[in-house]
Amino acid sequence: MDTKHEKNRNYIFKIASIVGLFLSFILINFLYQFGVTPSDNIQTWNNTASIINSLVSPSIAAISLILLYNIWIDNREELQKTKEALSEQSALHKYNIIENTILKLTNQFNDEIDKVDNVQCTLNKQGGVLIKRKYTALKAGEVPLQSLRTVVDDYFRVLGNRSELKEEILIGYNDALVKSEQFEMLTSLPLCISKLAKGIKIKNLKNILHQVLFSMIGRELLLVIAKRAFHQYEITNDYKKNEKEKFKVMFLEFIEILDENCDVNDLHVFNLDELCLYTDYKYKNSN
Repeated sequence: MDTKHEKNRNYIFKIASIVGLFLSFILINFLYQFGVTPSDNIQTWNNTASIINSLVSPSIAAISLILLYNIWIDNREELQKTKEALSEQSALHKYNIIENTILKLTNQFNDEIDKVDNVQCTLNKQGGVLIKRKYTALKAGEVPLQSLRTVVDDYFRVLGNRSELKEEILIGYNDALVKSEQFEMLTSLPLCISKLAKGIKIKNLKNILHQVLFSMIGRELLLVIAKRAFHQYEITNDYKKNEKEKFKVMFLEFIEILDENCDVNDLHVFNLDELCLYTDYKYKNSN
């Protein structure tokens, strides 16, 4: 900005110098033609003043216009910067409000997850996994109860050894965690979080929030949430456009968090339809 002002000052100085030289030329020429001796005739003074005024006024008007133009340019730039600063301040204020709300929801979500410590995993006759919540005390001989986080961790350990396991086990885990309504908290609060996060338009701020969410919720839970969101998106009827769009936003928001913070190999749990939807979203946002 200092360099620009310096250029403007130099430009004005050059114009003023040219006008000054022009006026000096007129004065010298006037003195050469009429001499330096003052006249006693008042009419001569009037004519002289009229001539000088006619010659000087346009020059002064030109300098004034140039100065006014530069003042207008400077004011316009200052107003634009003020507008940008206010816009940035407003966006940051909005971000802070959304961030605080999201962090409160995330803490509430983590508290709800940690309270679910009565999950039982058993195998059915076909070798698939049955995961259900129990609300009664353990009986002798029953499989020990686990926390929901432990079950989710087990699910991804199983996925990592999928080549050595029966397909029924993978399907059982998937149906129990992704499609089951037992763990509705894996959808309800994340749905609110995704809708709020979508309102953040500044990419850098959104990336920061995504990193915070990734560290607070964790890779495994985020993967389950994203897959549940896509499942809800698929099974929601097309005529329920608003509800379907909510689950789409939820899926895209959470898979974007994973994409920004995970290794590409971590995304192997998503099928072709899920990856195509996300790839299409990324392509549209990059153009």
